Amino acid sequence: MSETNSAVEYGDLLKRYHELAEAVHMVRRAAERAARAEVLPALARDFRAGMSAIEECEAIARALYGAGARELQAKRSPHWPIETP
Repeated sequence: MSETNSAVEYGDLLKRYHELAEAVHMVRRAAERAARAEVLPALARDFRAGMSAIEECEAIARALYGAGARELQAKRSPHWPIETP
């Protein structure tokens, strides 16, 4: 009986892992689109084949934090917003 429960638990864990991996890939695709739209910095240098889901999340988080810091700095800059004559 416990072998059956273990198999069910393993199957459930595997399903949940695949769902999480798909969600991470969805976020990565959104971040890449934002990079192409020049809202976020390019992510290509942070990604490599075989990255774990947590490594992908960390790379995306670095890009988001970096973009936020640059935006905050731009708002604090004495030249922001740039006014055109």
